[in-house]
Amino acid sequence: MSFDQFKLTPEKAAEFRGFQRQRTLLTGIITHHKHSSKQVNGETLTYEAVEVQFPDGTIGICEVNDFDEYKFESLIGFVGYEEPFLVERVDDRNSVILLNRIKALEILKENLWNTIQIGQIVPANFRSINVESGKLHFNVFGQNVWMNKEDWDHSYIPQRAQDINLQAGDEIELQVVRIWTEEKIIQVSRKSMFPDPWIGITDRMKVGEHYAGEVVNVSLYENNKWQGYFVKIQNQNIVLRCTPRNGLVPPATGDTVNVRLDFINETERKGRGSIVKVINRKENAFNETSKYNKFVTISRREARKQQEQLANNE
Repeated sequence: MSFDQFKLTPEKAAEFRGFQRQRTLLTGIITHHKHSSKQVNGETLTYEAVEVQFPDGTIGICEVNDFDEYKFESLIGFVGYEEPFLVERVDDRNSVILLNRIKALEILKENLWNTIQIGQIVPANFRSINVESGKLHFNVFGQNVWMNKEDWDHSYIPQRAQDINLQAGDEIELQVVRIWTEEKIIQVSRKSMFPDPWIGITDRMKVGEHYAGEVVNVSLYENNKWQGYFVKIQNQNIVLRCTPRNGLVPPATGDTVNVRLDFINETERKGRGSIVKVINRKENAFNETSKYNKFVTISRREARKQQEQLANNE
């Protein structure tokens, strides 16, 4: 049922007025994102809003100014999610229940600070990225919390926070790792919820043996330490920097490969391998790897020029 089809009965209006008086927290699913208009002082104003459906089938409206103190570019990302609301007003004449998410989050935020503790798993809505600091910001029951990009995953540490695939409104579970009570600041982590795959890795993987993996990145950085084919080893959840064997057409991101382990160091949390065979090759592999090979060729040519210049200067 859509909002246009919904009819607010006198009984439902009385029930939701009771929720309004008692400040009852209600949870509903955001089913529709819309743009509406209304007359204010003889002028037509267009505003953003969402339709919310409650378990009993009742449909309410939450306007953008009552949705969140943080001003999202759009509320589209929240469609399909369950969110908390308070009843702001019941309008019998227009058959509308107006909702307020900001006030609901204020209640939840107060409850959060009465119960929050380190190690607690909390549901969070993604808000934004600070590109300069590399921090990601989330909303947990109305409380702004932050996470360093390094705390995303044990194996994948993005070069930039924006490399993490999150959109405004996305829901995710995070773990509380630090609390500043007086300043009302909370730091969270995603990777702390999972076992560290590097612990005991030398007992599970041996140099010289072969393992299946997936190419998760082909790096084109000029820094030699960042160049290579980064392979996530199956059933181990670690990523190794690898080099294709001589004569092998290099793989592309998403390819399944056979890797020989050449080096592993549990303490330094790093390892290297050689790609001996591509098991499943993508159709666009040539386009991607040819760009990489061209880059490496140019880099090595420049390196040789530098060595020749140094030799001539001597």
